[in-house]
Amino acid sequence: MASFPTIPEPPSLCAADRKWLGAIALDALESSLRTAPSPQRTTLEPSIQAAELVVGLFVTIYRGAELRGCLGLAVPKDPLPVALPRLVAASASRDTRFSPVEAAELPELRLEITLLGPLIPLLLDPIAILQGLSPLRHGAQVKLGESNGILLPQVARRYGWDAAELLRQVSRKAGLPPAAWREPGAQVSAFQARSYAVRRDGTAEADLFQGGL
Repeated sequence: MASFPTIPEPPSLCAADRKWLGAIALDALESSLRTAPSPQRTTLEPSIQAAELVVGLFVTIYRGAELRGCLGLAVPKDPLPVALPRLVAASASRDTRFSPVEAAELPELRLEITLLGPLIPLLLDPIAILQGLSPLRHGAQVKLGESNGILLPQVARRYGWDAAELLRQVSRKAGLPPAAWREPGAQVSAFQARSYAVRRDGTAEADLFQGGL
């Protein structure tokens, strides 16, 4: 019987690169809301590793405790300096679950940046998937036909879901019945992630959760 695969962690960023990442995110948010970016943030230089890093990426925007937008790409195409500004702007204006973020909200907004490790297909039977999948560490993706849903690990932690509930909710996120992840044609994948909270001064704090998001 096949064993549960190793789920790799995403890269970890040093403090200087996290600050650079936060600066890019805040500048992109302010620019997308038609306010001027801060010149103090645009002068930061990343390390070569961070500047060339191509990694799955999600951006989440909150207003207080209220979610205002969250979009991402699990399969990366562009390096961080290109992908991050696009995703910030898209999260602020193109998440169809919410009205577009407005400039008046800016003082109350906070950003969360999540870097994803590779998505690892779980080529196992449903029981083995449930035994190996840990909502404390793993996010999940369910694909069936043209439908595709993904949830970051912090969602399951926030609501206290077990592995079965996480997979049911990911199936729903894909627009599928809750048990769709069990169907023979469904592809279930797991991943780890790291999340960084961006302060208003552009600082991106260290990982919010041990084991990533």
